[in-house]
Amino acid sequence: MRENSMVKGIEELLGLHPYFNVWFYSAMVKPLPYGEFGLYPDGEGEIRGLAMRYFNKLIVVGENTGQFSGIINGISSINGELEAVSEMADEMGRTVRVLDYCLLEDIKSAEVSHRVRQASTGDAGGIVKFYDGGSFPQSLSEVEYTIVNNRWYLVEDRGEIVSAACTFAETDDYAIIGVVYTPEKFRGRGYATSLMSKLSSDLLHEGKRPLLYYDNPVGGKIYLKLGFKPIAKWGMIKLEG
Repeated sequence: MRENSMVKGIEELLGLHPYFNVWFYSAMVKPLPYGEFGLYPDGEGEIRGLAMRYFNKLIVVGENTGQFSGIINGISSINGELEAVSEMADEMGRTVRVLDYCLLEDIKSAEVSHRVRQASTGDAGGIVKFYDGGSFPQSLSEVEYTIVNNRWYLVEDRGEIVSAACTFAETDDYAIIGVVYTPEKFRGRGYATSLMSKLSSDLLHEGKRPLLYYDNPVGGKIYLKLGFKPIAKWGMIKLEG
């Protein structure tokens, strides 16, 4: 009975945050490797806050999140609704990076001038190498999980990956796009535009509205041109490790 009450409390909390619950619902129905997942309600009784370990990230939603500062061992970043992340930042004495959280319902301008393909598990090692040394380093286990349970899209030039992005989480209605990356030497050639146009179009065709968060004005121009619209603020705390 107590377990059923907790499940109900979690569902009620997530229901209050429809644009921020995607990561939680996706991970709960697509089991992560052992040791890479943890779900932490803020206590017994009424659940007002929730944290989830997703590989080396901590995703938070709701209120009363300051207490989760004690479970950050091995965590490289804390992410989620700005208010929830800010409460943790206050508890930890950290600075919050504020990003625009955007939703795409209809594509305004899709330009696919380069071939875009969906990655398979055989691409996992190459994807890890592609991101290595950049702003979005990826572990092999997370890349393999994402390819199998969500998706990773690639643009290549003469067999070399030149632009890539994935969906961190997908439900029947939404998908969170992340780690959109094109190395500086390949920028300005339309690779990211083709990548995002194809990925977003495919998701919408499946009935899934894309979500993403960003604070890079260059990437923002691509997203806004496609039709993404800011709906809220996303918070992020970068940690070491």
